[in-house]
Amino acid sequence: MDFLGIIASIIVLIFLLGLFILFTGSLIDEFFGITERANKKRSQELINELISNVDKSFLRNKKKFVKLYRDTVREDSSGLKNYRKFSKECEKFFYKQYSEIWFSLELIGYQVNFEVFIPKLIEDTEAIIEEIDRNLTFKQSMDPYEYERFCSNEFIKHGWESKATQGTADQGIDVLASRNNKTLAVQCKKYAKPVGNKAVQEVVAGKTHYKADHAMVIAPNGFTNSAKKLAESNNVMLIHHSEIGEINLFK
Repeated sequence: MDFLGIIASIIVLIFLLGLFILFTGSLIDEFFGITERANKKRSQELINELISNVDKSFLRNKKKFVKLYRDTVREDSSGLKNYRKFSKECEKFFYKQYSEIWFSLELIGYQVNFEVFIPKLIEDTEAIIEEIDRNLTFKQSMDPYEYERFCSNEFIKHGWESKATQGTADQGIDVLASRNNKTLAVQCKKYAKPVGNKAVQEVVAGKTHYKADHAMVIAPNGFTNSAKKLAESNNVMLIHHSEIGEINLFK
C-alpha cells in the first residue's frame, strides 16, 4: 500500500471512529436522559404518596397531634408562638411512619424537606383545637390547661376578646381578656379546694407585667378568707367561672 493509501485509510478510520463516538455518545445521553426523566417521575410519585399518607395519618391521629401541640407550642408575652419543638416531633413521627418512602426518595437523589409540611399541620391542628375549645363545657375531670381554655372561651361567649396564654413565660397570667380598650389579667385555678393567697399575689404581679387594667382569679371551689382579704386590698376580683357573663367592669 502506498503512502497515499495509508493516509486515506487513516482518514476513513478517524471518520468511522468519530461516527462511533457520536453514536455512542448519543446513546449515553439518551440513557441518562431517560434515567433522569424516570427518576423525576418516580420522585414525584413518591412525593405525592408521602403527601397523601401524611394527610391520612394526621386525620387518624388528630388527638395525638392536638396533645403534641398543647404540650410543645408556647406563646411568649408578646403573643409570638414557638412551633420549633412541635415541628421537630412531627417530623420524627412521620419519618418513623414512612421511612421507606424517605429512603426511596434519597436513593434517587431527592432530599425530603419536611418543613414544607409544617404550616398545614399547624393550621389543621389549630383549627381542631379551636373547635374543641369552642365546645368545651365544665367538667370536674378537666385538667388545669383545659380549665384555662374553658374560661377563655367563656369570656369570648360573653363578648370579650380573649386568649389563653399557654406559655412558660406567662408571668402568672393564664388568660388575657379585653373589652372596650381595657385589659383584664386572669388566673384560672382548677383546685379541688379553696384558692389561697399565692394566686392573688401572682395575678397582681402579672397584671403589672402585662400592663393590664384589672386583675381577676377564677376558681370553681372558692377562696380562703385570707385570699379574699388580700384580693380586696389589691383590687383583685375573685369569681366562679359561672359569673364571667356578669362582669360589667367596662360597661
